[in-house]
Amino acid sequence: MVDAAARRALRANWGEALHRLPTDARLPLALREIDRALRAMEVGEARAWLEGLESTDPRVAALLARCLCEQGDLVSARSVLGRAVGRDNDENARLAVELARLAQAEGDAETAEREATRALGTSPVSGAVMADAHNVLGKLLLAQGRFEDAERRFAEDALTAEAHGLVDAALSARVNRAIAVMSRGAPLEAEQILAQVLIEAERGNHARPRVYALDNLAVLAWRRQDFGAVLSLLERSIRQRTALGDREGTVHPIASLAELRLRLGQAEHAHHLVRIGRRTASRPTHGAHFALVAARVAIARRDHAVAGLEVQHAIAEARRARDKECAGTALLLAARLALDEGDLDTAEQRLEEASASLGPDGLVEAAVVRVLWARAAGRDHLHLAREAVRRAREHRDEEWLEHALLLYCAALVEAGTPVEARGVAEQALMLRARVEATLPADVRAAYLSRTPLQALVELATELVTTGRAPVAARETRPVPAGRREPTLVGEHPTMRRLRSAIDKLAAAEGTVLVRGESGTGKELVARALHQASARSNRPLVSVNCAALVESLLLSELFGHEKGAFTGAVNRRRGRFELAEGGILFLDEIGDISPRTQVALLRVLQEKTFERVGGATSLTADVRIVCATHRNLEEMVARREFREDLYYRISGLSVTVPALRERRSDLPKLAESLLTRLAKERGAAPKTVDASALELLRRYDWPGNVRELDNVLRSAAVFAESDTIDSATLTESFPKLAALPPPPHPASTPPPDSGHAEGSDPTVVAYASVRDGEALPELKRRIERECIARALAESDQNITAAARILGMKRPRLSQLVKQHGLAR
Repeated sequence: MVDAAARRALRANWGEALHRLPTDARLPLALREIDRALRAMEVGEARAWLEGLESTDPRVAALLARCLCEQGDLVSARSVLGRAVGRDNDENARLAVELARLAQAEGDAETAEREATRALGTSPVSGAVMADAHNVLGKLLLAQGRFEDAERRFAEDALTAEAHGLVDAALSARVNRAIAVMSRGAPLEAEQILAQVLIEAERGNHARPRVYALDNLAVLAWRRQDFGAVLSLLERSIRQRTALGDREGTVHPIASLAELRLRLGQAEHAHHLVRIGRRTASRPTHGAHFALVAARVAIARRDHAVAGLEVQHAIAEARRARDKECAGTALLLAARLALDEGDLDTAEQRLEEASASLGPDGLVEAAVVRVLWARAAGRDHLHLAREAVRRAREHRDEEWLEHALLLYCAALVEAGTPVEARGVAEQALMLRARVEATLPADVRAAYLSRTPLQALVELATELVTTGRAPVAARETRPVPAGRREPTLVGEHPTMRRLRSAIDKLAAAEGTVLVRGESGTGKELVARALHQASARSNRPLVSVNCAALVESLLLSELFGHEKGAFTGAVNRRRGRFELAEGGILFLDEIGDISPRTQVALLRVLQEKTFERVGGATSLTADVRIVCATHRNLEEMVARREFREDLYYRISGLSVTVPALRERRSDLPKLAESLLTRLAKERGAAPKTVDASALELLRRYDWPGNVRELDNVLRSAAVFAESDTIDSATLTESFPKLAALPPPPHPASTPPPDSGHAEGSDPTVVAYASVRDGEALPELKRRIERECIARALAESDQNITAAARILGMKRPRLSQLVKQHGLAR
């Protein structure tokens, strides 16, 4: 395969040669190159060839419209075709085919069929136009569910294309025939056709049929639950489409890969794939699809606020695209979200609304959600669970069949029939083991620690192992995939001091305040504290205080009694109870309301609390670790944060350094993040070359390590080789391309000089101001950081720290108290 740089150079040389040719000779050559590029899925190259050509020429208009359709710009494509007028039968046939393609993309089957038929009725018509028109008509048969007719059509198309020497068209027709065969229920036959197409397409370097074969082989592998193969096939498809410049074509494989990663318990990886896909997607249907995946990811991460927004976005985008089934799936997710939040009335209402517009896949999921609703409402759900199992089996949906079997098993236990429940449990665990066997080791670990229905998996396992059901299912909260071994990467002095401070804090029992900018890794500090403490064998429970409104946060922290508010139909335990004996991590503590501050202060002072709507006092043996990116001292001065609560939580404090303060750790961080990403994907880790590292060092990273992680994930997906270079970085993260050139080596101070990490401190400071940090706040932050570092270096000796800072001891003592650094 010729890489992108080589293609650009060839195109530049061809362009110079073409401009030296007479006009009548120039156009046919350009049209031939554009057609070749389109059939090779090199849409960017085709658009470049089109530059400077007259778009009113019907041959140019037809190719330009195809480019625009490929890129998702259907409005512009219709405008181009509307202005074009054919001068002979062949040109009219070409325009009719492109109008048929456009109508098909817009969902207008009647117009698509009419235009394709008109193209075939024109005489004479070229073999390429005939193949394209037959392709449209065959896809219409597929959409109508006429699979045997579609299979015959595509078989004839393949023979016709071969007779005209159109290898790409013949291979594409065979792929479409495999789809028809798959749709009529013959997966093995379809797989044989696709495997042979893939071999021939790779041998002859036919890009379009090759990626189509990969995509459909992934569909077949998904249906037989061979998820290891699906991961490999989808990632190959994305890499090859990216190498060809077909960014729009990567949308569906990326969305499918995100869904699969979520299905396998890799919610963080799925979250990053959604971000990448959204930057590429352009059509309303794409927006709705990614919103659905993003909503599922947010539900898996228990980020209900984000999930609610994504569900609403999905409903709006689906309605804009007139996609009734997608809107129904979004309503079903709204029901699941309401169920998670304990709002059973809303869940029931959304479930009924969704059922009216769901397709077969959605109806299976709806049957499972209905069981969960009845279970939460305390109603008999044995018959509903049996029905969910029947639907999943009938539709051959093994993912939801596992869920349905686990729920059916639990219902049988509750009904007092453990022998039958054991048989059902064996079926559920067999499905689980079959999936597990197809996965790479690291992906397998994430799959086995998935949160959904984890208690029911344990119930089923105990039934199969011991032959009897436990008295009650145990509550578990597994560590999310990818965070099982929290590591604070880096050898910069600030990181060494941070690790030392964590070891000391772990031995204490007081409340800890973790300070640091967003994205620095404050939750990793909490996890490291937990692992190093005597409470490591008890739960670590996390709450993002900024993600929930006051009423939800109080219920989340302290739980609620039945009838405490509308929708509270059952008693619910809060995070303090779930963290009993362990550590409760309160992220973004600076964002909690005054009422929540009062409630939290009481727990810290008296070690007791009540559930929302309850009167019984409960005790809490919980160590609290708080985190914030805000300046709590300023908030206390502005009366936005209670002073008594501030002194309660800031007794033991540690600060996580910003990434721009430890640029020397970038190589190790990049290596660590890419290694973790490779483990998630079950692939060999990629590396970052010297040019890319230099680019990373010059950026100020306002989003810190989280932003670096996002950039490297995106670059790893789109990298054409095992090495990420500066070109790949700038393509996946345009901000890096806008960086000023590096200073002359002679003007750059050495890394260990008084300048911060080899940069002029005023440049770093001004960059922070440009990123939105107010100058007074920046000055206070610098002052606080310098004092904190001097205190750490002098082992908290005020006199020695004052000498380091060049100031008088009384003034430093005053500032230490002002900044909350006193021990």
